[in-house]
Amino acid sequence: MQVGILTQTSPGPLELLEYLPPDITIKPGDTILWKSETPHSVTFGSSGEDLPPGHPTDIPAAKPSDMYDGASFYHSGVFNLGPPGQAPTSFELTFPDAGTFSYICVLHWNVGHVGTVSVQQ
Repeated sequence: MQVGILTQTSPGPLELLEYLPPDITIKPGDTILWKSETPHSVTFGSSGEDLPPGHPTDIPAAKPSDMYDGASFYHSGVFNLGPPGQAPTSFELTFPDAGTFSYICVLHWNVGHVGTVSVQQ
């Protein structure tokens, strides 16, 4: 499944901060691919209030495994922040076990840029 990160629908100052779709239901073993052309992130294992200290753009990408374990900190890094070709533009993760897992954008969690992955048999 692919998830987009909606940020702009027309020229102007309006920016919509939303994962599309925001809530995803998949089966165990399915993989999700998130893509963005603007600075956002996909971050599991944090509510936003417990992020590592420092500016969110300084948090290094963290992917202990290609399989999400349901507890560890996983972070895409901030998409498209940095020199072209060096910043991430996508993040892929496989969910082997059933459960409901919340994720955030480290830059915009406080304005509701959040999502959930529900893994059901």
